[in-house]
Amino acid sequence: HIKYGDGAFWDDYIFKFMWMFNMPLFVGISGYFTVFSLKKRLAASFLKERILYLFTPLFIWSMIMGCVGLIPSWENISDKLFYMYATLISSYWFIWAILISSIIIGLLKLLGIDNKYIIALAGILSMLIPSPFTNAVLAFSKDMICFFMLGYILASFYLNKIYTFCKKYILVIVILTAICFFFWDKKYLIYFHPADIFHLDIGIFRLLVAIISSTCFLVISRMIYDYIAKRTIVNKIAEFGQETLGIYLIHAVFLFAYYTYFKIQETSTIPSILYLIPAILAIWIICLLIKQIGKSSILAFLLLGKKRKK
Repeated sequence: HIKYGDGAFWDDYIFKFMWMFNMPLFVGISGYFTVFSLKKRLAASFLKERILYLFTPLFIWSMIMGCVGLIPSWENISDKLFYMYATLISSYWFIWAILISSIIIGLLKLLGIDNKYIIALAGILSMLIPSPFTNAVLAFSKDMICFFMLGYILASFYLNKIYTFCKKYILVIVILTAICFFFWDKKYLIYFHPADIFHLDIGIFRLLVAIISSTCFLVISRMIYDYIAKRTIVNKIAEFGQETLGIYLIHAVFLFAYYTYFKIQETSTIPSILYLIPAILAIWIICLLIKQIGKSSILAFLLLGKKRKK
């Protein structure tokens, strides 16, 4: 996002690879850990907490982002209230996806019909809802619900057996991922074509690509983890992982402000891979900011969706 202007990043190889699986994996992991959250509390409490601790920071950061965009364009935006509403329902669609998916799972649990077959059916049906009948939130969210449900179902399996099997055939998985990369095109990005009953080819291909490339990424990550097994590195990665929601919320506002006020016009010739350095640096700075916010239980709740300390 820092390197490109005028939407050229859609065709970048790093961006292309990440968008094959980044949001599906993020949502899928959220679904996986939802199982353990539900085991600790009643379904009604789970629903209340998810709505409270996800929607609150989602709303606040959306309003902050709306103000960032509204201030320099004040005279050009006639309906400012609608602009803020549009920002709310579109800026953090992936968090909306987790919130909506959590509500579906919580309601199924509350009704006692949360077996894996009904959950799988709910994920498939949500993806098939015709796009004309959905707003900005649902148009994107419904494509991600199936991955949330898939992650939720996977929690009932013994993942070490799955990992052992995938590790054995990792070369095949890498080749399949390379094939997916070759055929992956801009039209498959969620921003251009939300999948529905009228676009089954898009939905099926996106589903297969996300599953294959996510599996490849996770298995290779686990192999690297097994190889290094250094406590400091693992703890640091785990620390970043626990702050994923906050990192997403904060970095989106900074990137939006960067685009709004600086407006990149040229495409840099520096190789994309080198931008991992400022990306990691940015994550580290955001994590430092999150630590400062976390010192106040009220701010941690409002801005990061963390439970207030009693």
